[in-house]
Amino acid sequence: MIGQILWVFVTPLPIYAINGLPAASQPAFGTAADIVGILIWVTGITIEVIADAQKWQFKRRSRTESDPAFIHTGLWSWSRHPNYFGEITLWIGMFILCASSFSGALWAVIVAPLFVIVLLCFGSGIPMLEKSADERFGNSPEYQHYKANTSVLVPLPPKKDGHHPMSQ
Repeated sequence: MIGQILWVFVTPLPIYAINGLPAASQPAFGTAADIVGILIWVTGITIEVIADAQKWQFKRRSRTESDPAFIHTGLWSWSRHPNYFGEITLWIGMFILCASSFSGALWAVIVAPLFVIVLLCFGSGIPMLEKSADERFGNSPEYQHYKANTSVLVPLPPKKDGHHPMSQ
């Protein structure tokens, strides 16, 4: 419960910060940071929406005996947590979009995207889901192959025979 309260308060800090500034002190929209921030945000929200839709469709369809009990198609073939990658990416994009208005102490709102990264990568996100999946599917050779060949977070092409640097 406290984590949810912190999430709702901390993640939008960059937005709160610029909304609290007088309009006259804000640069005109259209800086390079604005454009980059929007592109990163759009990339993140797109990845998250697609990953969530793929997971929903996977859970919705009836599985047969030959179907795996875990999703490993679409974006999920490139990342074990593409929805979290999208979430992290969109909050980084939002921070960058707001950054052209920051000066002095306002830069402290960098805690917002850092909070998202820490929570999802080291807190209640990936570690809990990885543990749950290991307990549920750990004896499955197909799952072990998926886990060994699929990036944990950053969508990367699945390994064929070697290692990609961000898989573990």
